[in-house]
Amino acid sequence: MCDIGCGYGGLTKVVSEYLQAQEVYGIDIDEERLQVVSQRGIKVFRVDIEYEKLPFPDEYFDLVTSFGVLEHLKHFDNFFTESYRVLRKGGFLIISMPNLGSWINRIALLLGFQPRDVEVSCRVRNQGFLPIYSEGYIGHVHSATLRAMRKILEFYNFQVVKVQGSSPYMETKRLGILLKMLDKIFSNEP
Repeated sequence: MCDIGCGYGGLTKVVSEYLQAQEVYGIDIDEERLQVVSQRGIKVFRVDIEYEKLPFPDEYFDLVTSFGVLEHLKHFDNFFTESYRVLRKGGFLIISMPNLGSWINRIALLLGFQPRDVEVSCRVRNQGFLPIYSEGYIGHVHSATLRAMRKILEFYNFQVVKVQGSSPYMETKRLGILLKMLDKIFSNEP
């Protein structure tokens, strides 16, 4: 198993233990995070996945995961080229990223707000986002719609097996009920 953008390795560790993975590798660009990951018993490599090759031979892994990385990249091409290269035939790529076409982003645009996952400044705390967002810069420079992701995955020879939508705002007590209702109304696709 290879987790691209493993961060501090917490999710990498949980997923690898659940799947009883024999070999577990973590890829990240941040040296400090990689030190923490290596203490969790995960083999680590510093790689800038936007530009560099993964340090593995072709068809090495049955599973490549990446949770919350793509939105930090300007372009996805190297990520998908390398993920496909290191996956064995019949292997799986599991990714997670914000959906630019989500109903909350569509409403934001309709009301003249900036979609949260397309930041235009690393200095301006609130770049014209909806008032429900309180955190500052999180480094999201790029996002894509589900349709765009399907097209790029198809271009790089992946077959989409399953798409699952989620929302980080569903757990917000004040907004939870309202957001669940809006999700049902506005979401044809995840």
